[in-house]
Amino acid sequence: MTTISLPEDGKSIYIFGEEVTLSHANLKSKIVLKYIFEPPHGDALFELYIDGKKESENLYWGRDVAISVGGRFLAITRNLHGILTTVFDLHNMKKRDVTGFVHLLGFDKDLLLYQPYLSDNEKDFFKFEHVQKICLNELTAWTAIEC
Repeated sequence: MTTISLPEDGKSIYIFGEEVTLSHANLKSKIVLKYIFEPPHGDALFELYIDGKKESENLYWGRDVAISVGGRFLAITRNLHGILTTVFDLHNMKKRDVTGFVHLLGFDKDLLLYQPYLSDNEKDFFKFEHVQKICLNELTAWTAIEC
């Protein structure tokens, strides 16, 4: 098992490996990503475990994974029945899909920063130039993490 330290400043990083434990100075939950497979022309897909329990049947990309400065929020992109970016509130054990296929930049206090991808008939993807943000403290409709 490999341990990867996530940046304490909330920036996102790329995760790779067979079984990866995420480390962060303020993280209270044990987060493990277990490698499942890598599709052609794609990024590695993982199962997500929180405190030893499988989060769901969703598969998550190892690309652009971030934990907020205080260790409360985890942002990761899932790929099952569509591509969605999910934020986990690890203090309250809740989750919320926040946006679609984006380049996650990371967290800045209570903001999730990202750049949307634009598609040319789904053959080529281009990053949108402008950074967009979601204020996590203003989100409603969180659901309980089922693990």
